[in-house]
Amino acid sequence: MSDPISALGSALAIVGFAAETSRFLFKFLRRISSLPRDIHQSSEALNSLQVTLSQLQHCGAQLDPRYTFSAQFTTRLRECARQLTDWANKIKELDAKVTKQGSNARAWDARVTRSWEKVKWLLHGEQELRKFLELMRIHESGFSIELLAILLYNTPSFYLTEKLPVLKLATGQSTVALH
Repeated sequence: MSDPISALGSALAIVGFAAETSRFLFKFLRRISSLPRDIHQSSEALNSLQVTLSQLQHCGAQLDPRYTFSAQFTTRLRECARQLTDWANKIKELDAKVTKQGSNARAWDARVTRSWEKVKWLLHGEQELRKFLELMRIHESGFSIELLAILLYNTPSFYLTEKLPVLKLATGQSTVALH
């Protein structure tokens, strides 16, 4: 049996890594000026994923060290991190090839990332990118549920408001109403 403290720390380290990688990929896609509208909109999944993972890391760091994530969560987390890493490596490899050919970073931005046609060709097609972005949207939904579970786990008390029959959950500085 693994040590729960190291298991939690390990999971949170993967969460942090995945958050940074999703931020890197989101920024890369946003630099492409001729990105098709549907891919531009779908790339928001990377931004949402980064925000959710950052919140998950923040809240997870405040958990009782004996808290353990479910096996399903850690499996999904590892799979998400692997998928993000695969795409980040594709982009970094692309960058290395262009840089090796004598281009500096500024020329790389101007010549390659600004043209969707070139990026699409170098990344082996847009269908693969669309599938990846859909997977990231699915991961973000699952991780949002885990984040809510952590918030509920960490909440010391529930209370009913006097004005409305709404259950309120205090989450730090904000209050979330649950109907």
